[in-house]
Amino acid sequence: MTRARTPEDQKIINHLTNKQRPEWWVETHLSGKLWPKQVEILRSIKKNRRTAVRSCHGAGKTHLAARAALQFGCCHPYSIVITTAPTGRQVRKLLWQELRKAHSTALRPLGGKLNLTDLTFEDGWYLFGFATDDPTSFQGVHPSSGHILIIVDEASGVADEIWEAIDAVMSSGGARLLSIGNPTDPNSRFAQEFKTPGVEKIKITAFDTPNLQGNGIVIPGLVTQEWVDDIAARYGEESSFYISRVLADFPELGDDTLFPLSWIERAMAREIEPKATDPKGLGVDVALYGGDETVIATRHGPRVRLVECYRNQDTMATAGRAKIWRRDFGAEVIGVDANGIGAGVHDKLIEEGEPSEPINVGTRAHDPERYFNRRSELYWAVRERLKSGDCDLPQDDLLCAQMSAIRYRVNGKGQIQVESKDDMRKRLKHRAGVNSPDRADAVVLAYAARSSSLISIDNAISFG
Repeated sequence: MTRARTPEDQKIINHLTNKQRPEWWVETHLSGKLWPKQVEILRSIKKNRRTAVRSCHGAGKTHLAARAALQFGCCHPYSIVITTAPTGRQVRKLLWQELRKAHSTALRPLGGKLNLTDLTFEDGWYLFGFATDDPTSFQGVHPSSGHILIIVDEASGVADEIWEAIDAVMSSGGARLLSIGNPTDPNSRFAQEFKTPGVEKIKITAFDTPNLQGNGIVIPGLVTQEWVDDIAARYGEESSFYISRVLADFPELGDDTLFPLSWIERAMAREIEPKATDPKGLGVDVALYGGDETVIATRHGPRVRLVECYRNQDTMATAGRAKIWRRDFGAEVIGVDANGIGAGVHDKLIEEGEPSEPINVGTRAHDPERYFNRRSELYWAVRERLKSGDCDLPQDDLLCAQMSAIRYRVNGKGQIQVESKDDMRKRLKHRAGVNSPDRADAVVLAYAARSSSLISIDNAISFG
């Protein structure tokens, strides 16, 4: 419901247009106490044309971006605020969900007509959001007041052509740009902002947030010391995941990194709706007892989801679970890691009349001139999927950490050789959960599983 703005409200807004404390407006109109880094960002937007913020996980960056949008839009008559992010889901369900909540619970009526991803005060005075899939969306955006704020959320995932469109819009004297996100891609245009003169650069590590300042849980929902300690113990302080999500630094992209962190996170943010005719399969990575997980993953066209991750169950129980998932999901085939104990699961499924395909990653590659073994071939095919954007992965921190930790090399014969599980265990022996890439293996098996309706894989460069 739209609430009318009173003359007294407008007087306050007009007065605050010239104030040097945008945080005062946010705290007065939208409630909630801001903490120092949030205040720093708001003041930077007012003072500087370009503000770049690299943030740890769970720092409330989207919460702050929504409030920055409202503050700028309300305090600058006939201004335009554009918010964008790599995917429609990130725009609708993250930033604009936060913005709608802030607007509807404001302590003072803000006025305007609020829809799913736009807020209009009058003709030529509005806020709107869209995904960064069409650079032409920026065309013709020229506010009569000269005041425009562009907010780029999850900025590491934004393509170069979108940045070029943003640069074109930044021509007016009152233009402001806030780019904010987790620093995942050192080769992105977002990373270049931190090397560009004239850009105000702000960094928010986990240790800068209120809950890690020694006073316990000050703001529920923000990152906690327990989470930081868990990430350090599970993935290691030298891991790309810790460097990006805790320290808010761009991880180094080594020549031996199989899956760059930025590719993984884009695949996890991506929404690809499978076609009805797309093949369905199951991937089962089998563990018996101990620290490793048994993981079952479903695959529908380009989309993969982890549906079960568990420990300490025998192979007969795993075969039973796989049978149930194949039936309920409608999968045409079950791809089972048949190297070692997985062979028992495959045998039981065949005995039960299930379409199980044994996939032994230690065997000869289909293209032995290029790949060291089948494992290398299958993993490289998934790498190609991530690189091309033809991959929709589940949002799962452990899967992300496992995939970003895998290494490869080109051996003396010129073959691509992805490191084995045993080599990975030796290299990462103190990082439980990451040193055995069970979830990553299940994803690869789900893509690798074939049936009569799946396109056959002659060179394992593409699946179905």
